[in-house]
Amino acid sequence: MGMSLGGGGGLNSEINVTPLVDVMLVLLVVFMVTAPMLNAAQVDLPEVETSMVEDPAGPVTVTITKQATLQFEGNDIKWNELKKAFANSERLQDKKELFIAADKTLPYGYVVTAMALANQAGIAKVRLQTDATTQFDINQLDQPGLLQPGPEKAK
Repeated sequence: MGMSLGGGGGLNSEINVTPLVDVMLVLLVVFMVTAPMLNAAQVDLPEVETSMVEDPAGPVTVTITKQATLQFEGNDIKWNELKKAFANSERLQDKKELFIAADKTLPYGYVVTAMALANQAGIAKVRLQTDATTQFDINQLDQPGLLQPGPEKAK
């Protein structure tokens, strides 16, 4: 029932649609949230014991030592030969994925240089290898002098 304005004192015969709109908006939101869940397939996968299938030859890796020397696929290599080695490696060109294993005290510039050379050789994925068995104490990052300075640039 609505209030009438004026002196007639009669009933207002117009329908108040505000509660109807509120209910419709709530229903719309509920359907919008639940509709994507109804389309998702529910699959119960079989439970089996299995082992991880790995590449028998292992990942293609370039290693950068503390002294900024390189090893590519286990062989010593010079920095100016690295891009050519990337381009000539059949495994690397097939996989388009390179792992970089760099010493943690090595300056960032060496790692970025290796990544850039891989990119220039057409390698789509460059990944950094880490040691999953150790965790760096992030509380030490706020302490000055934590990292050792890297090798000086040759002038």
